[in-house]
Amino acid sequence: MMSERPLRVAFFPDTYDEIDGVANTSRQLEAFARRHEFPFLTIHGGLDDVFESNGSTLRMKRRRGRFGFALDKKHDFDLAFKRHLS
Repeated sequence: MMSERPLRVAFFPDTYDEIDGVANTSRQLEAFARRHEFPFLTIHGGLDDVFESNGSTLRMKRRRGRFGFALDKKHDFDLAFKRHLS
């Protein structure tokens, strides 16, 4: 039996604002959901806490903490990002 409720998606990319293939794909997925009016939540790390709603999509940028390290020149890993879980 199929449900009549639309599928809700939460997406947790490791990059979004950066300029690379993963970030570009992340932005394209969000744009696709918006165009088709699919409920879509994107949560990713960044420099500041930002909450943006655009049509059926919601994007939450959560500030990365001090306890991290650089994966390469463009990407940082936040060891304490789990603090945003609640």
